[in-house]
Amino acid sequence: MKTAFRFLSLWVALSVRAGEEVVVLRSAPVPNRLLRQGDALLIRNGELFGVRIDLNTRHLRKVRSKILQSEQQNWPDHPGSLQYRNALITITDTLLKQNGKVTFRIDWFLNPDGSGIVTVGNEAGQQKLETLPADYLKDNVLLILQDRFDLTAEEAEALCDQQLNGGVRRQTNPSRRGPPND
Repeated sequence: MKTAFRFLSLWVALSVRAGEEVVVLRSAPVPNRLLRQGDALLIRNGELFGVRIDLNTRHLRKVRSKILQSEQQNWPDHPGSLQYRNALITITDTLLKQNGKVTFRIDWFLNPDGSGIVTVGNEAGQQKLETLPADYLKDNVLLILQDRFDLTAEEAEALCDQQLNGGVRRQTNPSRRGPPND
């Protein structure tokens, strides 16, 4: 726990020195406190808002499998998901050649205008996905908020709107509770 806190403190300090306004709003263990492989961080970085998953694991193959399974289930034929899954496979194939624990990060960040960026990788190599569809980006952030931070769909939506729009809700479909099934 102390190591994770020191890493987080160092990372925030370095980010702030680099001129970024990074604020960690919440954190949660991944996958849980007993089998901790890393942390999920709810972050505000200037105008950007999103989730960072920091992993330090010997079980990258299992982690990748679980993420890919979840993506396939939530977004079977969505072009954004296919792009994300390909990036995840490419980066983790390289990382799986390392011995021991692997440090790995996934960032999901949204802009107030609906655009965003997903970054997959670590210091040795990463892929930035900057052209993913807005619906896929936001809905995935909402699902991660619900899963990692134990929020309801309504709480996740309200938190996201608050962080991105100063509490002003955009027009959304209230019956929608996750990714499309089409």
